[in-house]
Amino acid sequence: MTTIRTRHPRRAARTLSVLAATATLALAACGSDGDGAVADTPDGTTTAATTEVPATAAPGAAAPETAADTSDSDVPGRVVSLSPTHTEILFAIDAGDLLVAVDEFSNHPPRALELPDELSGFEPNVEAIAGYEPDLVVIGGDFTGLGEQLDALGIA
Repeated sequence: MTTIRTRHPRRAARTLSVLAATATLALAACGSDGDGAVADTPDGTTTAATTEVPATAAPGAAAPETAADTSDSDVPGRVVSLSPTHTEILFAIDAGDLLVAVDEFSNHPPRALELPDELSGFEPNVEAIAGYEPDLVVIGGDFTGLGEQLDALGIA
C-alpha cells in the first residue's frame, strides 16, 4: 500500500491562517462607518445602521466642554512650523493665523508663502526659531535634538 504525504502540512496550515487573517483585516479596512452602514440583528437579518445625533442643549444651558475649546490659556498664540505637511494641516484646520514662520519648503496653501520662510526643518537653528518668540514649534521629526533645545528655552 502506498501512502501519499503532503510535504509540509503545518506550513500549509500556517500559510492559510495568515492569508485568512490578512483578508479579514483588508475587508475590515474597506468597511464603512458612515452612511450606508449595516448592522446585524439578533434574528440574523441585516438592517441599515443609524447614527445617533446628540440632542441640542436647552436655551441658556452651558455648552459641554470639548477638546476644541479654545478658551483655555494653554492654546498657543504664536506657532512656528518646520514641516510642510504640518503647515498645510494647520491651515486646513483654520489655525494658519497662529503661524508666525514656516520652513523653507512650506509653500501650500498660497497663504503660507506670505510667512517668513528662512527656517530649515532639516538643519534647524534654535536661535533663529526662538527669534520668532513662538509658544509652540511643530516639527516633522526630532533628528537633531531640537526638542530638548526648545524645552530648555521653555518653548513647547
